[in-house]
Amino acid sequence: MMPQVRRTSRTWRWICCATALAGLFGPFLLARLLAMDIGCLGISERLIRETLHFTGYGFIAVVLALALNGQVIVAGFITAMVSGAEELHQAFVPGRYCELSDWGFNIAGIAVALILLQVLLMLMSLRHRREAAAAAMR
Repeated sequence: MMPQVRRTSRTWRWICCATALAGLFGPFLLARLLAMDIGCLGISERLIRETLHFTGYGFIAVVLALALNGQVIVAGFITAMVSGAEELHQAFVPGRYCELSDWGFNIAGIAVALILLQVLLMLMSLRHRREAAAAAMR
C-alpha cells in the first residue's frame, strides 16, 4: 500500500498550491525572459527547451500524484499520456512541430520526479512510524 500524504495545515496547502503554480507557469515565464538573451549567456535554445520539458512535466506529475494521495503510477501514466497528446497536437499547429525526443524528455522528467516523490513519501512514512512507536513506548 502506498503511503498517504497527510495534509494537516492550511499553510501547507497554500505552499503546495504556490509551488504547483510556480512549477506550471515559472518555466514558461523564464523561457520568455531568456528568449532575448540566450546568445549572450551561451545557452542553446535546445537545452532550454529540453530542461523545460523535463522539469515542467515533472512538476505536473508530482502535483497530480499529491492530488491523488500518493498514487504515483496513476499520476505518471496520466501525465505521460497528456504530454504525448500535447506533442501529437503540435504536429497540426502551424509553426510547431512534433518531436519524439520532446516526449522522451517529458517522460524522463515524470519518472525522475515521481521516483523522488516516492522516496520522500517512504521516508516520511518511516519517520511517522518511528515517532508513533516512540510515543507508544512512553
